[in-house]
Parts: sequence; C-alpha cells; structure tokens
Amino acid sequence: MALFGGTALLYTPLLNNVLEGDDAWNYVLQGELGVRGVSAYVASDGYFKHQNVHRLLADATWLPRYGLFGVWMPGWNAPSMLLHALNAVLVALLARALRPERGLEVPLAAGALAAMAPLHVHTVAWIGGTYDLLAGAAQLGACLAFLGRRQGLAVSLTLAAVTSKESGLLVVPLLTVVWLAAQRTEGLRRGAQRLLPHLAVAVAVAALRRLQVAEVGVVTDAMAAVRSVGLDPLALVTTAPLAAGAALVSPLEALGLEATTQGLVGLGVLVATAIAARSPLGVVGALGALGLAVPPVLLREYGHALDLDEILHNPRYLYGAQLFGALALAEGVLHGARAMTARRTALLLVAVGSLAATLDRVAVATRPASAAGALLATVEPLRAGGIPSATEPLGGPSHEPLRASRAQRAPDEAPRLWLLTNRQREDTYRLAVSRWLAVHTGLRVQWVQRGTLRVLERDPAKTDGLDFVNAYHRARPAPFSPSEVADGEPVLLVVDRGPASGHRVEAVALAEPLDRGLAAPVPVDLGGATTPSAASGDPPPSRPHEVSHDTGALRLTLRDPPTHPAGEARVPAVVLPVLLDPQRTVGLRVTYDAALGARPYQPERRFMRGYLEVGLSGPGLGGEEGVLLLPLVFDGAKHTETLRLDVDPLVRGAQHITRVGFSLDQASQVTVYALEALVVPGVRSGAR
Repeated sequence: MALFGGTALLYTPLLNNVLEGDDAWNYVLQGELGVRGVSAYVASDGYFKHQNVHRLLADATWLPRYGLFGVWMPGWNAPSMLLHALNAVLVALLARALRPERGLEVPLAAGALAAMAPLHVHTVAWIGGTYDLLAGAAQLGACLAFLGRRQGLAVSLTLAAVTSKESGLLVVPLLTVVWLAAQRTEGLRRGAQRLLPHLAVAVAVAALRRLQVAEVGVVTDAMAAVRSVGLDPLALVTTAPLAAGAALVSPLEALGLEATTQGLVGLGVLVATAIAARSPLGVVGALGALGLAVPPVLLREYGHALDLDEILHNPRYLYGAQLFGALALAEGVLHGARAMTARRTALLLVAVGSLAATLDRVAVATRPASAAGALLATVEPLRAGGIPSATEPLGGPSHEPLRASRAQRAPDEAPRLWLLTNRQREDTYRLAVSRWLAVHTGLRVQWVQRGTLRVLERDPAKTDGLDFVNAYHRARPAPFSPSEVADGEPVLLVVDRGPASGHRVEAVALAEPLDRGLAAPVPVDLGGATTPSAASGDPPPSRPHEVSHDTGALRLTLRDPPTHPAGEARVPAVVLPVLLDPQRTVGLRVTYDAALGARPYQPERRFMRGYLEVGLSGPGLGGEEGVLLLPLVFDGAKHTETLRLDVDPLVRGAQHITRVGFSLDQASQVTVYALEALVVPGVRSGAR
C-alpha cells in the first residue's frame, strides 16, 4: 500500500492537467457517443471496420470517464495515475514471485524504480498513455498469474493485453521467457500446453485486426495513412537495444547525455546486471526490456523509421521496457553490492536520482491551464444550451429552430460556428476542429484568421489521426465575408493574449465592410522604421532579428528558430510610425519576398508557422490583440498580400492606429518592398 500510495502521490500535480491534441478530443468524443449508446466509429460502411480491436479495452475506458465526469479533468487523469501506481505494485509482486527467497528488499526496490522513472511522466500526463498503462498492467498481471498457475486468469489478462495496444501481443513471448526462466523443469510438453491458449488468443485477435484492415480495402483513416510497420533487421539489433538501455537509465537524461550515449550506458547496465545476477528475475527483466523496445523500432511515420532520438521523444513507447528493466536493475544492484552498506548506498543514489528527475519532469508536464480553456468553457454548454450571438448570452432560447435542426443536417450542411482569431495556439485550434466539438454542438467550425480572412476548416470526409493535423484540415479557397454568416450563426472572437489564463472568448458583431473600390493606397515610408528600445519606452523585441535597409526596402532576418513560451508577449522587431483611422482604413497591402533560414519548413504544419507578424498599436489597441498574421510564401519571389482591417471588431473599435510593427515566427529572411494603407477618404485618415 505504501508503494501504491507513494506513486500516486508523486503524480498528484498532474491531476488537473488539461486535455491537449486532437487525439485527446477523440477520446472525449468516444466517451460522449458511448454515453449516447452510439459507437464512436459509426460510419455509413459499418462499425467493424473502424474500431481497432487491439485498442478495444483502452477505448472502453473513455465511456466511464466522460459519463461520470464530463470534461472535469481529475476524473480523466486520476485513472492514469492509479494505473501507474498499480503497475509499480505489480512489478514488485512479479519480482517477489520470481525470487521469493530474497525477501522484500528486491521487490520493493524494483517497484520503486518503476514508480519513479522520469520516463513514465509523459505516459501518465498524456491521456493517450492509457493504452500503454493498460497494456503494461495486463502483461505484468498475466506473468504473475502464469507463475501462480492460474490459467484462466492468465489467459484473460493475455486477452486484455492484446486488446489494449498492439504491443500487447508481446505478452506471449514474455510468458515464454517467464516459463524458461522459472518453470522449465516441468518439461517442454507441459509448458507448451500452458502457453498454447495464450498464443491462440493473441493470434485470433491479430487475425481479426487483419480482417478489419482488409475489409476497409482502401486507407480512409488518417492514422493508417501516416503510420505503418516495417522490418529493419539492423535496427532490431542496434536501435532497439539502445532504446531499452536508454529507458532503463532515463534519469541520466537530466545530465544532458546524447541519446546514443545514454542508450549505451543503459545497455551496459542491463547486460551487466543480468550476467551478475544470473537469476530468473534478472533474465526476465533483461529480456523483457529488450523485447518490449522492439515495437517502436518497427513503426514507420510517413514511411520513415523512427531513430533513437524520435523514440525517446515519445517515451510512452518504452513504458513496458522500463517496467521490466526495473526488475533486472534492482536485482543487479542488490546482487552486485553484497555488503549491506554498499547496497544501501547504491539504492539511495539510484532512488534520489530517479526521484529528483521525476519531480522535475512532473513539474514540466503539469498543465493546469490551456489556451483552449476559454474556448472549451464557451462551447461545452452548447450541448443543452443555445447558440451564442452578439446580442444573446450563452444558453439563450431564441434559436430553437436552428438548434433543433442540427442533428438532422449532413456535416457539410450544419450551421456554422465562426471563430475569428489568429492561429497562434495549436491546442485551441485542435479543439476547434475536433470531431468532438462538431458532434457535441452540432455546429461546423470555421476558423477565420484575422487580417487575411483565410478560413481553415475540417475536411468532413477525413477522420482524426493522432496529431497529424494535415490529414484532415484544409484552407477554404474563398476568403471570409461577413455576408455569409447566416442568421443565428454565432461569431466568436478568440483572443490569445499573454498567458493562457488571460485568454478570452466572446461573442461579437462584425462591422460592415468598407467599400474597397473607394479606397486609395497611401504609402508608408519604410525608411522611418525604428527598433523598439528601453529608451523609447518600449520593451525589447521578443526575438533577436537583424534589421537592415536596402534601396528603399526593409529586410528582416531571424537566424535561430524562435521558441514560443506559453505566456510570450510578442514585441515587434521593428516599428513604423503611421496615423490611420480604423473607421476609414480597409487594410494594409504588403509586397514582400521570403526565403527560409537554417531550419527546414514543415509543410504539414503550413498553417501553424511561417508568418510575418504585423503588430498594430494605438489608443485602444495593442499587445496580442493587435497582432495579425500574414502567411508567407517561401519561394524567393515577390508577393503582394492584403491584410483586411475593416471587418475586424478589435481594429474597428480602436481610436487610432499609430504604429505598425513587423517580426517573424520562423527562421527566415523577409524583405518588405512596400507597405500601403488602403484608405477610404476621410477627415482624420492618413499615414506619416
């Protein structure tokens, strides 16, 4: 109980962690549809094709989580924390079963090493780690039941393992290793009789999955489109052992060791402890760790095999490998250090290092607030409430006909929810275009980028696939126009300002667009550009740009890829003085060319970065609210783009625009050749 309670207590800061990623919202979707009595994968061509039987058990946990707790985060995170605590206890029990003559010292050490490994923080903190947690519990439980000769329970746990995650299929090799290490004296015939039912269960579930894939015929699932399995014999004998070693000594990552070095150190420790111990516990632990490091080596993303760094970047892939490695490590340390003082010193050093690294990783992984929080708080009540508008609060009754018709409409005919914002925070966007939000509200989200009025939306023909956003989102060909907002359709302004706790979502009324045909271009003198400084009363720029002038053009260079802290306030690298009346200014027209810097641009993230950030400031306008994003085309050619200001409620609500600032969010070089304000003639408008 002390081991269980201590492990759970260690992860308590994660209890209020928010959901992030579209895959997390898929789990919420499955829970909500389950509560409604509908399969989460219902499609016109049937249920069977879309429910991966290798993840059936883990997927079943979303129903009670949502049914009992809704989107209350402790109800989602507590099961993960308790599952990991259970697995630490199961590691201790397995160590005890394999070496009963050693007393409690080795089992408690093995359980503590499994509990405190910093590698596991990601698995516990991320809700998708449920698959790995359940698979680990089922594999450990099956080994325990097999050792105890409880065949029915062992076979049931084998079924649980192979229906928790694909890597659960390795439960059969694990049981074989357990038998060879601890029970082979009963004879090969008897051992085969005991192992055969487990093999039959694993083969049956794997065959059923193959039937599912064959039934689909063509790839329709985004995950299948980007992920596949491939055999690389060299990686099996190089990357896999190094991954197992790196998992075993994951606390060393805090020292800044390179991945291969960490893997070599860990592999050396794993082999040395197994040889030194020469016991069933050491053999099961070492071979189990090596075997469970194989699945991520077989994984392909976009046809590319994962290298060691990429595997360690997704530490949940090595969850089971570390659990079994803890068995070998505890046995090796205590066996190799026979003197009591040496044992205690060795255990103390390992425990302190692991605990310190895990506490640090837990602190980093704690996410009690999210940029998506304000949007979630706004849309979650729409299940039973009304649709917000500029004149009616959430939950109002006036849109009953529209509300009643939502369930009867096809996805591409559903009423729309217009979100006017910049795409600065990925978690907000993923919630906005998630299938859960569409199903929960019955609304089709249109993500309208302020300035360009580009509309991002979900392709209704595509399903979710983990975090592969490019698999299902798209930019609509036509820009947004206020005239297309139907009566009763809500328009919400999402403001990304500073820390996530300061974000807000509010219903707004769009301004009537100005007559663009009447607007005249007013050039802005690029030679008047200055760099914000403390002397001028401005904070220093957020990023170290190089700014230069070249024959009337303004050149900005950002050499190092910028980081984007959660509470970053964007300060322009260069500002230009202007005097514009928002009531008369249609927009800003920018002529530029752009080339990439040292960091390759990622096409699959083409809507997430690669922007010229245009910051407007003046009375009633500034900070994050005044930042508009101009997507760049990195081909070295000149392009002319217009940022529309006349339909933006924040800009139209300002008194004046007195400065225009520029900065970059991607390592690149941008040359601005011309900046023009498109102004409808009026008394107070102009540029200086």
